[in-house]
Amino acid sequence: MTGIAVGIDLATAGARALAVDIDSGAVVATRSAPLPPPVVDGSARQQDPRYAEVAGDLLAALAVDLGRRGGDVGAICVTGTSGTVVPVDRRGRAAGAAVMYNDGASASLERRIAEAGIRRPAGMLARIGAVLAAYPDAGVASTADVVAAWLVGDAVPMDTSHALKAAVDPASRRWDPTALEIAEVDSSRLPDLVAPGAEVGTAAAGPFTGAVVVAGMTDGCTSQIATGAVGVGDSVGVLGTTLVLKAGADREVCDPARGLYSHLTPDGVWLPGGASNVGAASLGALVPSAAGREGAFDDEVATVSSPVVVYPLPFAGERFPWRNATATATVVGGDWAGLSMAEAYRAVLEGVALVERWGLEVLADAGVPSRRHVLSGGASQSLLWNRIRASALGRSVQVASTRDSGFGAAVLAASVLRGEALSVTAAALARPAMTVEPDAGLGRRLDEQYARLRAAIG
Repeated sequence: MTGIAVGIDLATAGARALAVDIDSGAVVATRSAPLPPPVVDGSARQQDPRYAEVAGDLLAALAVDLGRRGGDVGAICVTGTSGTVVPVDRRGRAAGAAVMYNDGASASLERRIAEAGIRRPAGMLARIGAVLAAYPDAGVASTADVVAAWLVGDAVPMDTSHALKAAVDPASRRWDPTALEIAEVDSSRLPDLVAPGAEVGTAAAGPFTGAVVVAGMTDGCTSQIATGAVGVGDSVGVLGTTLVLKAGADREVCDPARGLYSHLTPDGVWLPGGASNVGAASLGALVPSAAGREGAFDDEVATVSSPVVVYPLPFAGERFPWRNATATATVVGGDWAGLSMAEAYRAVLEGVALVERWGLEVLADAGVPSRRHVLSGGASQSLLWNRIRASALGRSVQVASTRDSGFGAAVLAASVLRGEALSVTAAALARPAMTVEPDAGLGRRLDEQYARLRAAIG
C-alpha cells in the first residue's frame, strides 16, 4: 500500500501540517506557522481568520519537502478547536473575525438550553447567534471548514464533531430545533451536517490538486485518534495543563451534571469524555518552584512519601469528574504549608492520578468500562508520573507514541484512502511507545489515599 495523507491542525496560536505515510504511519514531512493572536476585549475573544492563507502556505512548504512524493498525497483532513465560529460568504470564505471557543457570551444561553431539557453542550450556539446577527448576509463555519472550502473552491458542510457544542445530534446529523429556537438562530442560515470522515470534495487549490478532502473532527478527538485509543473499551488520559479523559463506547453518554458528552466517529463508536481542571497547571499553582518544570524533580521525589492527599485544583472550579463552580484545592491529612517542596510535589502527582481514577470510575458507572488505557499529553513524558498513574489505576497502561492532533487528522484521512474502519487504521499507524506496569506497594498506599480523598469530597 502506498500513499500519503495530510493532516492540518488549526490550534489557537498556530497551525501545523503533517504528511503521513498511510502504510507505515511515519511522518514524512511537517511544517508549522503561527496564527494571528486572539484579540481580547473584556469577555470577548476574536481572531483574524487567516486560516486558509496560513494553511495554503503550509501545504506549499510541505510540497517542497515531499518533492516527488507530493504526487502520492491522496487525502487531506483538517482539525480545529471545538466551538470557534467564523462568518463566511456563500462560497465558504471568511467574511469577518472568528468568534473564539472561549468567548464569554455563552453561559446564560447554555443554562436556558439545559433548562429546556437538552442535554448536549450548546455554548457554540451563542457564538453562532452573535455572528449571524453581526453579519446579516453571512453563514457560519468552523475554522476547519474555512480551510476545506478554500481547498475545494466552494462552501462545505460542517462535520458533526466541530458542530457538537451547538447541541447537534451526531447520529441523525441534525440541528436541534428547540435549541435553535431558544438561541433565536435561523436554521436556513446554517450549513448541512455530515459525519466525520465523509468526502466533502477534491482539492482544486494548493499543491495537492485532486486529493480527497475529508471532513474532520475537533482537535480533542484527533488527539485521541493519534493515540490509537478509539475502539470500544479503549480510554485515554491526556495529561497536559488539564486532565482530559476520553473513551470509546457503543452508546452515547451525555451527563451535564458530570461534564460528560460524546462525539461520534465514522465507525459509529461514541467518544464520551470530560475534562478536569487538574493537571500540570496544578504543579505551578501549588508548588510554585515547579512552574513550567514538570518532570524536573522526578528523581528527587521518586522515593518521597507525602503525608497528605490533595485534590489539586489550580484555581476555583471543577468540571469533571464532579462539577462545582466554587471548589478549591482540598487537602486531607495535614497542613499544606508544612510540607517540604518534595512532599508537595509528590502529593500533586498522586492527586492528579487519583482524579484520573475517579474519572474512569465515573465513565464506568455511565456504562463505559475501560479495558485498555493509554496515557498521552505533554506530562506523559514523566516516567515517574506514568508509574504513579498506573499504580493509582492498579493496572498496566500504555504510553502513546504521538499525541499530535494533526497526526490524528492524517490518520482519519488515511482511513479513507485505506478503505477501512478508523479504529483499524489507528491501530496500525498509532502504535504505543511503551507499557508501564503498576507498583503493587504504591498501589496499596494510593488505594488508602483515594478512600480518604473520596470521603472528604463525597
